[in-house]
Amino acid sequence: MPRVPRHIAKLYVLSSNLTWSVYQQRAESLNTRVALGWKLFESLACGIPVLVNADTLSAKLVERFKCGLVFQGDDPEVMSQLIQSLVKNANQYREMSRKAKYVCKEMNFNWETMAIKLLATYERVREHTCKK
Repeated sequence: MPRVPRHIAKLYVLSSNLTWSVYQQRAESLNTRVALGWKLFESLACGIPVLVNADTLSAKLVERFKCGLVFQGDDPEVMSQLIQSLVKNANQYREMSRKAKYVCKEMNFNWETMAIKLLATYERVREHTCKK
């Protein structure tokens, strides 16, 4: 299956009310694990609250900024109840959406910042490799 172009993927995110950014160890490919972080941050940048697993770095972020929902385990009934509670509380949803956008601003998450950080990481690896 071909990759979805970035501008189309962003439209999918913008048309949603909640992003399911869940890590499932038993079924994940390397590509999916790499893409999960982008899915999380692109959703937050678009102001879309996220649903994430407990005991993950994503959960720490969501709990810190209150920009989504965190759940324990993988019980569909629990996840359904969380989603329904958000649907029933429009004020909570709007607040999570506002905070989602704030996370990206606060963390300075954008393509330019990420590119600078990635290049700095490569530079440190190069320097370390060249010293040997």
